[in-house]
Amino acid sequence: MILIKQQPFNLNGRKELGKLEMSKEVIVTLLGMGTLALFAFGFFFSALYTLFTGKVGFNFDFTSGTILISVALFIGTVVLHELIHGVFMSKYGGKPRYGAGIAYFILPYFYATTKTAFLRNQFIVIAVAPLVVISLVGIGLMVALPSLVQWLFIPFVVNASGAVGDLWVIRNVLRYPKHVLLEDQKTGLIIYGKETDK
Repeated sequence: MILIKQQPFNLNGRKELGKLEMSKEVIVTLLGMGTLALFAFGFFFSALYTLFTGKVGFNFDFTSGTILISVALFIGTVVLHELIHGVFMSKYGGKPRYGAGIAYFILPYFYATTKTAFLRNQFIVIAVAPLVVISLVGIGLMVALPSLVQWLFIPFVVNASGAVGDLWVIRNVLRYPKHVLLEDQKTGLIIYGKETDK
């Protein structure tokens, strides 16, 4: 991977165009969307499994051992998701920091953040990277090692449904011109544009 040394953007001559904040209403909406995404991506990945193997469904025996493995896969997927955000932040010159929290005592979350401001398209790449990377690697492993699909299913679905927040952010920042700068604030974004921007 080629690392790009990026100097911090000078915000002089720029004005704040808006903020994306995780309000209570947004959190409740994303929680609902994430739940629906669990079922949608579960169906999607099950369909891929059938397409690649010719088999319909797979057995998953719930024992103490399989439950522990499932929990480990869940946690590992969430951590990997944030690490991938961090890798792409680094690619564009940021220094990622990681953490966790609970939004409005409703939604636990993990985050990767940095003090570096990014251009809109750079930020979109950072936001979508975990969904794309983990999904493509997972599909490749599903094709190469179909016997492991019952274990790949959990990271697939957890990562894809967990990306709902990232997709919500992307949808919103696409309303702004590509020259805007985005500054991450852990639970939201500040968008800076030119003085002539409306």
